[in-house]
Amino acid sequence: MGIEYHTSRWIRSDSKSSHAGDPERLRAFGAPGAGHDWDALESRAYCPDCDTERTHGVDLAGSRSELTCTECGNLQG
Repeated sequence: MGIEYHTSRWIRSDSKSSHAGDPERLRAFGAPGAGHDWDALESRAYCPDCDTERTHGVDLAGSRSELTCTECGNLQG
């Protein structure tokens, strides 16, 4: 099963699944706590411009989050 990040939510991308296109609930194990540098938070996600999974910088702004590909600069969210 594949999971992709789309517009501030994770979506199942496995077309064989009866739940394809449904939002996913994920837990971030090892995510930084209050004493960590939240500006340095990174995540692995699919980048449509690179057409592969890449490391993304994470910007948490209010109730929205944005991912920026560290390879090509593509912004998602």
